[in-house]
Amino acid sequence: MNIRVATIDDMPAVWELTYEAFLKRGLCAPNDVGQLQHYPHLDGIAETTVLIAEDESGLVGTITVTQDGPQGLHVDKTFPGVVRYGGVRNLPAGYRDHEVGAVWRLAVRGGGGVHCLVGAALQELVTLQLSVVVIVVHPGQVSFYERRLGFKEVSRVDHDPTVNNAPAVLMIGRLETMSKKWKQKG
Repeated sequence: MNIRVATIDDMPAVWELTYEAFLKRGLCAPNDVGQLQHYPHLDGIAETTVLIAEDESGLVGTITVTQDGPQGLHVDKTFPGVVRYGGVRNLPAGYRDHEVGAVWRLAVRGGGGVHCLVGAALQELVTLQLSVVVIVVHPGQVSFYERRLGFKEVSRVDHDPTVNNAPAVLMIGRLETMSKKWKQKG
């Protein structure tokens, strides 16, 4: 399994894989393009790193890391005011004075590369020196992220328009805790 940073030329394949994975789980509606550009304002900016996993068959997975910056984070759309309010960071106490990033767009074909992609995303967070991380997950995934990576729930919505009106949970975690827990489970 090869993990690398996606280039601009890789992005159509990333959007196709994202569409395939999200459609399969009912998290997007069918479309004629066969692609899902989930947060297009975050693709192609300096604060975003798109990682891809490839094997001999080609692209098998992707995950994205975005550092908080002028364009904000993907969580700002579904959870306005929770991470940032009026342009000012609004995280829970104990998380406010840290560099913040988000991990999003985890999509895989047949389960391939999930472990490698999460490990690569953790390494990218270390490289960027982002000590606090936010994610948005389906309520059914909350216990996995709590147990496996040490995330804590911050907020919930019953209908997230970015994932076909499915329920969503905003979670926050510390990179130090995530890295330790991830290494323990190998």
